[in-house]
Amino acid sequence: MVEIRSCGGLSAHHESEPNDTRNTRMTVTADTYQPDHAAVPPLSLLGRAISLLDTLAEQGSCTTAELLNLTGLPRPTLYRLLRTLEEEHLVVRDQTGRHRIGLRVLAWAASLQTPSAMLRVLRPVLVDLRTKTGESVQLYVREGDVRVCVASFEPASGLRVTVPTGSILPLNLGSGGKAFLPWAADGKKFGISQEQLDLIRRRGWAESEAEREVGVGSVSSPILDSQDTVKAVIAVSGPLERFRDHPGTRFGPTVLQAAQEATRLLRLEGMFV
Repeated sequence: MVEIRSCGGLSAHHESEPNDTRNTRMTVTADTYQPDHAAVPPLSLLGRAISLLDTLAEQGSCTTAELLNLTGLPRPTLYRLLRTLEEEHLVVRDQTGRHRIGLRVLAWAASLQTPSAMLRVLRPVLVDLRTKTGESVQLYVREGDVRVCVASFEPASGLRVTVPTGSILPLNLGSGGKAFLPWAADGKKFGISQEQLDLIRRRGWAESEAEREVGVGSVSSPILDSQDTVKAVIAVSGPLERFRDHPGTRFGPTVLQAAQEATRLLRLEGMFV
């Protein structure tokens, strides 16, 4: 689903250039992997707690009535979960009575050293790529059979594609996922043809046109270590009408150059050889 809406607040590692409050963005959702909480409430207590935390993370803050509506949880279950999560400092209630994610989550986030350390080094590359292309830029890492957006940088003006930080997306759809596969030992299991995998590997970048979202195009290139292991993928995404006939023709070499510069900087920092 693509939603066009006015710009609002940004999450950590999700940045726009200043003076963008009057512009619109196309929000790329991860509905395949993040289902509507109210539509299919999880059955286990842990699953319900995760659903509740996901909802608060997505909304920023909620009243109890809003949580009942958004999660589809029974009222007694919701009250019990909120009480437990508040005792563990995973959820807090502010002075207005709205529930928010608690600061204990920061301690968990701090243990994710690789994405945060990588982002510290790569931020200038990602911002420069946004400037050169005028489009949204994302950084993905692989986790199992999916990819996770760990950073997102948006341009200052015009219609743009927003992939929220933390979005979980497939590997077999979209250039940001397919750019992982030619170098992966299990790359063939995701249903991408060998011809396409070979082409991506030869070029050093992948492209996609409306594969996950109608009207969205993207170009992505992997950050490789000396063993040809993909450490992350840099992606540029935007409205397909601005990408012309083939997104890679316009931005492939530029994104590839950014990924190569990212590799150089990470090696200088000793993050991989």
